[in-house]
Amino acid sequence: WAVRGVLLERSRSAQVAQQSFQRALQLDDNDVAARKGLIRTSRALCDWSRFSEDADWIVQRIRNAVPDEEWDNFSLLAVPGLTEADLGWRARSTGSRFARIGQASLRRRGTLKCGERRRIGYLSSDFHAHATAYLMAGVFAAHDRAAFEVHAFSTGPDDGSAMRSRLERSFDSFHDLRGMEDRAIAEAIVDQNIDILVDLKGYTQDGRPLVSAFRPAPVQVNYLGYPGTMGAAFMDYIIADEVVLPPEQFEHYAEKVAWMPGSYQCNDDERVVGAPASRAEHGLPAGAPVVCCFNSPYKITPDMFDRWCRIMTNVPDAVLWLLGPNDAVIANLRGEAEARGVQPGRLVFAPRAANPDHLARLALADLFLDTTPYNAHTTASDSLWTSVPVVTLRGTTFAGRVGASLLQACGLPELITSSLDEYESVATGLLRDRPQLRECRVRLETNRAVCRLFDTHGFTRDLEHLYQSMWARHQDGLPPSHLTS
Repeated sequence: WAVRGVLLERSRSAQVAQQSFQRALQLDDNDVAARKGLIRTSRALCDWSRFSEDADWIVQRIRNAVPDEEWDNFSLLAVPGLTEADLGWRARSTGSRFARIGQASLRRRGTLKCGERRRIGYLSSDFHAHATAYLMAGVFAAHDRAAFEVHAFSTGPDDGSAMRSRLERSFDSFHDLRGMEDRAIAEAIVDQNIDILVDLKGYTQDGRPLVSAFRPAPVQVNYLGYPGTMGAAFMDYIIADEVVLPPEQFEHYAEKVAWMPGSYQCNDDERVVGAPASRAEHGLPAGAPVVCCFNSPYKITPDMFDRWCRIMTNVPDAVLWLLGPNDAVIANLRGEAEARGVQPGRLVFAPRAANPDHLARLALADLFLDTTPYNAHTTASDSLWTSVPVVTLRGTTFAGRVGASLLQACGLPELITSSLDEYESVATGLLRDRPQLRECRVRLETNRAVCRLFDTHGFTRDLEHLYQSMWARHQDGLPPSHLTS
């Protein structure tokens, strides 16, 4: 039953997977793996019947468990109560395990001739219509080909999309390695004589961290996909900025920190917004305030939902627009709203949509409400790209400070809050003061062409400067060090 639950979870059948984990625990209430699976699926379905108890169980187990216990590191990023120190310790255990596997198979690499272009390799399973691709596509194309030769090492599907075609054209070489084992992928990277390997997945779903553990490149970088340390000696740098990763947190990271100016998050300034949509097409009221959050449901916590419902109570004509990937999520959130005194009909749910269509509908919203402890990442930059302001709560981990990084970089720092009370107050104030809300939107429209967040070419030049600094240290025989672009 426990294994069945894992397989169903991987096939995105969360509700049936939840039932399988429940059955496993009925047969053995000490099955730790089944309990972890039940917690993950319950959160994905916004089933909060044991939320506080489960969060406490995870925090205590992380702090007291043996180092070699396996965890889904990515799912831990959304658990309230875990600190950067907790996540760092947990990641180091995972990184050490991968390092032990890869260490025995390290392979020698030839010496490059001076003056050659630096060879940059990007490793990901997301080279298709995926959030990472929507952020990175412009960077791949904007690389300075006089200084860099850019390779894609793709371990994911070819979905036949326009994005896939665009990506294949954006690289000097596109290597489709799906179905290959980790060591074979590492050898393919070695064969291309890659200088700097950038892992865009880390410990996220379909990531291949063991590839980097084989050390196929002399300089290896953790970037974008996994917002935290990989805790591994085989990962030299993490690309961040001074907001998402301030100096006082460096000690919890195995990587050296390479700071980008502005936000660490890249954006594609050629993202296409679909044909304009009407509110009526999406079941939204014409004249009422529309607040939204298109984050995945697992990021929503009961405490955050409490605040959303209080905002709805304080702005009685507002509606809350959320992602509704399945009937269970919709039913659970409507039930939670009703329990908090908000009419279930004031929650409007949207299905997943192609990115241009999603951006077109997102522009219909008045305000985006961020989540904590795991902020909106791509979904927040989607909102800002369509000139919809975002209210965020600055968190205590990398994943919880991304919203602050994005708002700082696009010129709306006043929408960064430091407590749930302030978050509620700022959001309520904006919804009640329509001229102020409109001013924020106009500022976003004006800043989009000039702010650092959406300057793809400027971002790429800064990123390349970091790559050159990393390589220079390697060439000089120096160990990795904290860098600033």
